Amino acid sequence: KRFLFPDFNFNGFKDPIIVCGGEIKWSTFHNIYEKDLTLDAGLRKAPKITMKVLHPGNFKQNVSLALAIFDETTSAAIHSYFPDLKSSADFLTLFNKWWVLSNSKCQYSACNILGNAVVSGDKKAEFLREMAHWIEVWQSQKIPNCEKFTLSVQTAAALIRTLNSHASLIEDLLNDGYHFVLTARFQSDPLERRFGQYRQMSG
Repeated sequence: KRFLFPDFNFNGFKDPIIVCGGEIKWSTFHNIYEKDLTLDAGLRKAPKITMKVLHPGNFKQNVSLALAIFDETTSAAIHSYFPDLKSSADFLTLFNKWWVLSNSKCQYSACNILGNAVVSGDKKAEFLREMAHWIEVWQSQKIPNCEKFTLSVQTAAALIRTLNSHASLIEDLLNDGYHFVLTARFQSDPLERRFGQYRQMSG
């Protein structure tokens, strides 16, 4: 219910991504939800944070519930309600940017420039490698009595491997002459659909 994380800095994009080392607590999301309940006319600063998100029960693996935590509105609500928790908001923003970058479905995104397809020279592969290195640094930090305030060994290893693999695949495709890369095609759903087609074709 608590993470302690190191600094992260990446200056390859138009807007630098800077995360000051700090902590993020699950209780912060409960506090946001309670603050939202005090607003008039049903207005909410973090509309994605619901009781189901806070208490997922058997739905902890639900992607939409996880994305609600990392939504831009959640980060904005932290900035608004708890200005002293800037590192927590920046931590969420970092993972949100990674998700947007890793789910480009068309050449040009109408919502976020990071959602555009990857092209040569846009530094997105470098960002993925830098984030993988950050996870490695995070795992290597042995803070006394704080071993449980980090990612599990399995989660960290899977995330590092995913980030580096995506970066390498992007670079290989662009070097092979592709004009752009849609990173959403790397996700499990498109792959499973494709293998499902292959299985149907096999007889």
